[in-house]
Amino acid sequence: MIDYNKPMLVFQTDFTYKEGAVCAMYGVVKSVDRTLEIIDGTHELPQYDTWSASYRLYQSMKFWPEGTIFVSVVDPGVGTSRKACVARTKDGYYIVTPDNGSLTHIKKYVGIEEVREIDETINRLHGKGTEGVAIFHGRDLFGYCAARLASGMITYEQVGKEYPVDEIVCHEILEPKQIEKGMEGIFEINDPNFGNLWTNIYLKDFKKAGFEYGDYVKVTIYHKENVVFQDKVLFHKSFGMAKPGQPIIYNNELMKVAYVGIEFAVPSMVKVKQMDWFVSVLLPILMIVPLFDILTYIGILPWVIKWIGRGLSWLTGQPKFESFFAIEMMFLGNTEALAISSLQLKQMKAERNLTLAMMSMSCVTASIIGAYTQMMPGSYILTAVPVNVINALIVTSMLNPVTVTKEEDTVATMKGSAAAETEVGDVDAEGNAVKEPFFSFLGDSILGAGRLVLIIAANVIAFVALAALIDKLLGYINPWLSLEHILGIVMFPFAWLTGLNVQDSFQFAQYMGMKLVTNEFVVMGKVTGTISTHAFNPHYRAMLTVFLTSFANFSTIGMIIGCFKGIVNKEKNDLISKNVGYMLVSGILVSLLSAAMVGAPFGFVHSFA
Repeated sequence: MIDYNKPMLVFQTDFTYKEGAVCAMYGVVKSVDRTLEIIDGTHELPQYDTWSASYRLYQSMKFWPEGTIFVSVVDPGVGTSRKACVARTKDGYYIVTPDNGSLTHIKKYVGIEEVREIDETINRLHGKGTEGVAIFHGRDLFGYCAARLASGMITYEQVGKEYPVDEIVCHEILEPKQIEKGMEGIFEINDPNFGNLWTNIYLKDFKKAGFEYGDYVKVTIYHKENVVFQDKVLFHKSFGMAKPGQPIIYNNELMKVAYVGIEFAVPSMVKVKQMDWFVSVLLPILMIVPLFDILTYIGILPWVIKWIGRGLSWLTGQPKFESFFAIEMMFLGNTEALAISSLQLKQMKAERNLTLAMMSMSCVTASIIGAYTQMMPGSYILTAVPVNVINALIVTSMLNPVTVTKEEDTVATMKGSAAAETEVGDVDAEGNAVKEPFFSFLGDSILGAGRLVLIIAANVIAFVALAALIDKLLGYINPWLSLEHILGIVMFPFAWLTGLNVQDSFQFAQYMGMKLVTNEFVVMGKVTGTISTHAFNPHYRAMLTVFLTSFANFSTIGMIIGCFKGIVNKEKNDLISKNVGYMLVSGILVSLLSAAMVGAPFGFVHSFA
């Protein structure tokens, strides 16, 4: 039985699954303490590539609970004089690793509070034929020491002697720079599943060098002194703009322009590149909301909503704005999509606001899909997004049927907009609508965005804390009891109805409960090392991946309620607050329906196999 009060152990290595190295390493951990939870990060790192080990730690660590212990073993110098260490980061994580460059990105972008060399006289495995073996420190040293630390057998101070953080071995990180008629940078990492190479060049610097979307850019790639590629490559917004097989340069920094403003005010919170949820998710609202309010002010956004919404409404039979919002929330995320729709939310009746709140439980954001595809099968992730859009419209119309008349099915605009259908603004002495002066309007928009950020943050903190409190109280009754386990039992019949066998259904239901109480990244982290192996049959693999592809969890409820509280009046917000159960049911049903739809062909094939 897992003891959830102890830190999780997350492993990444270059061992692969072809031999017994991973199995032996985990056996040592379980021999120390059978209640420890072991998570596979990846065991497919390029062999001996300490740069990749460093980058993948930096890429994934922030999504794990504080206190998690990471064991990173890419160790070409095993058995030599290189140090074996445990580092404590400034944001509360522990990393057990050889000191060989694997801490490069964490040290530079996150910060290391303290580092200690592992004392092999105390924290090394002895017996079982390990004496004199100097080539398997993943098992005999790193795994063993990490297990002792996680179990509480030793404190961090008992790991070994502290040494200066400045002595940590690091790779050189070359910053991008502008050259004559171009930019120069490096490839930080590759994405082998999709054939991408990620550079460290920012979009703003690329455009500053004179490049625009649609240009063909001369690209020269060097390996050491040798030119390995030289050709003109299309620069555009998305790989969808290129023909199959055609190389393309595209931007994957959806939110970085917003961070420029945040960096100006509080650079210490941004330059770490390991930003907290408040900084990375909420503070960009201070830029996004005014931007879209400006587009509303000049009439562009209402025009887009009107015509795209009209087309989608014809296809779905739903009102124009609800149809547009279903697409919008899948690219921007729930709070951002709601925030930029404030004018519309204020105009719409309370029941339609509830529909949008329920739909918001099923969204994702385009900026985070890349992270999903690093952990789960990308084809199912990309399939889940449009399927969720359709099912969000279906489920919300069933759970919350609202009659919208032709007069109500309008798009809110500011007075004077060429696309105006329903005008919202001030009123003069004669009762005529008057467009508010631009800078007065912009100031109100910025202040409203700031207020919205604080309200969302307060609600999320409260919801997460209350869930943790409930878990704590349940633990006093029985150590096994927790919200995620209770929800897992409740969800079991629904998981079984999807066509999975009993064993897979029970495990699937537990993952469902875990996702609802925590978030999708926690579950993805648990299965990422095995999801593509025989441990998951194709039917189960497809369904679990699709179910996890949404933000439906308890903390999302807090974000949505906080967002509406900052935008609409008390009457509308009260209706949403009274229907939290509907919101949760909506999110669960959309995820289940999408998972069942994508998994159905596998279940059909299996039943006739």
